[in-house]
Amino acid sequence: MRNKFLPRFDLSFLLLLAACTSIGGCGGFGWLASWLPPDAVDALYEFPEDATVLVLVDDPAGLGRDATILHDLTSALNDQLRDHKIGKKVIAQRKLLIEMSRTASFHQLSIADIGKRLKADVVLHVKIDEFGLKDNSLSPIWHGQLGTTVKVVSIADGRLWPKDRHSGYIMPEINSPRESDDGSKRMGDKITSRMAKKMADKIAKLFYKHPGKAHEELPDEKPI
Repeated sequence: MRNKFLPRFDLSFLLLLAACTSIGGCGGFGWLASWLPPDAVDALYEFPEDATVLVLVDDPAGLGRDATILHDLTSALNDQLRDHKIGKKVIAQRKLLIEMSRTASFHQLSIADIGKRLKADVVLHVKIDEFGLKDNSLSPIWHGQLGTTVKVVSIADGRLWPKDRHSGYIMPEINSPRESDDGSKRMGDKITSRMAKKMADKIAKLFYKHPGKAHEELPDEKPI
């Protein structure tokens, strides 16, 4: 019986392989490597399957006070967690906003206290470290930057991940391409939304197995 995990090669692919082998050197093999499926990247941390998860995006320095980054990043992360079935339930952003509006001292509460109020088991806490939409507020050129730090907190037990970094896991910064103003009043909102979705995708990938980068050389091939 054919092994279902082995790739199915047709005659044309085998002829191509033979041609690459006859060429010699690394060029042919490097090109062939691009046909291989990327290796899987394991999750850095896996949420408990039965956990109710709260996404809490924090902006202690007020970097995004005039933008929609808190709403957009929370919404994008909620979607990512649901799409990839991270945890059993994700608490709706609407419930978080209601709790914020009726609790005068909300911003003085600890992460665990906020989680308890919303009946969460685990909080995915994301701190905004860098946020901007232009290099210079007077410039007509838009250039967004978004940097975050991530940690996972258990309501019952405290820190779950990362245990070896007190401040959390620092994400690679997202930078939007430089572009001229399009004349619309919502240019900043559009850039913010795009960056939030990209950051949410990168954060979510910390917590589920996913395809990595494409191969640039064959697995056993050594550069000359």
